[in-house]
Amino acid sequence: MSSHSEVEHHEEHHSHLKLLGIVFGTLLVFTVITVLASFVDFGADWANIVIAMSIASVKASLVAVYFMHLKWEDKLTWGFACISFPLLALLIGFDLWDIGTRVVENLYGF
Repeated sequence: MSSHSEVEHHEEHHSHLKLLGIVFGTLLVFTVITVLASFVDFGADWANIVIAMSIASVKASLVAVYFMHLKWEDKLTWGFACISFPLLALLIGFDLWDIGTRVVENLYGF
């Protein structure tokens, strides 16, 4: 005979598996949307990049929150996970600044 806590643990584990299955299906749908969006010209290069990065950001957020189990972690772990975003923005900002200061001809060797 099972104890009450074993039944609760089994039900909790089962509900997590169902939720992870739904998230996995959502990621597959967003992957199809990513592929379809790659064939569409949204007018400007920056628009294409913004749309692609937005879709990728949603997918990365789902992976981090559910498959990396951030949803069930404490605030300290969330803080360490979120500190990567300003650091990434800083890295990209310095890269763009560096690229912007270079002469286009020197980049391509013409």
